[in-house]
Amino acid sequence: MVHGCGNRTLKFLFFTANLLTCAFGALLFGISLWAYHDENFLQKLEKVQEIHKEYSPELTQHQIGLWLLIIIGASIFLVGFLGCCGAICESTKLLALFSIIVLILAILEVASIVLIIAGKDQFKNALYNLLSKTGESEDEMQHFKPIEDLFQCCGPTNETMVRYIENGLCEDELRNKPNCFAVISDHFDSSQKDIIKISVVLIIIDLLALFSTSMLYKAFRYQTPYYYA
Repeated sequence: MVHGCGNRTLKFLFFTANLLTCAFGALLFGISLWAYHDENFLQKLEKVQEIHKEYSPELTQHQIGLWLLIIIGASIFLVGFLGCCGAICESTKLLALFSIIVLILAILEVASIVLIIAGKDQFKNALYNLLSKTGESEDEMQHFKPIEDLFQCCGPTNETMVRYIENGLCEDELRNKPNCFAVISDHFDSSQKDIIKISVVLIIIDLLALFSTSMLYKAFRYQTPYYYA
């Protein structure tokens, strides 16, 4: 057991930081998973995407970024739990393992954020081009109807709204709704901002955790008066 007020305080702060890491990791996992599945939006979009496969790489890049954050969120939750156990048990092995994993996850978090931000415009352009072509045949227009119902929008883009109204695919209140590209873009922008905010907070917590881990590691390994506060 560590001695001294300073070391005990550091141990308490480290334990608290890891509880926060668990909480934010679970939050990142939940929001990223929600953004990925999003009431089966991507599954519905895949039916349209199968017809126009030339836009698959950009859409896939966005999905990869979300999958990385889902995996990272789950891993951070487990690592936070591992850090709590290391602090309680005062295990240098657990703390060393914790530091290595946290460092790797912090790098992956940064890479995921960069991937999502860098691919944002490409994703929107690919989505716009894909949606613009969904009115070329009646079958494609019928495939798009579930997305209209899901997001309460009319027509894939502003240019195709009239065609969908004329074919009876924007019934009742949907006639007065904005186009689906505008609604979906706003929806993704909102979820992306939430994910980035949580990721930045997690990166800061990770850096603080690495610093406090190095201090605790010394305190646990060298429990001599020199290390006492």
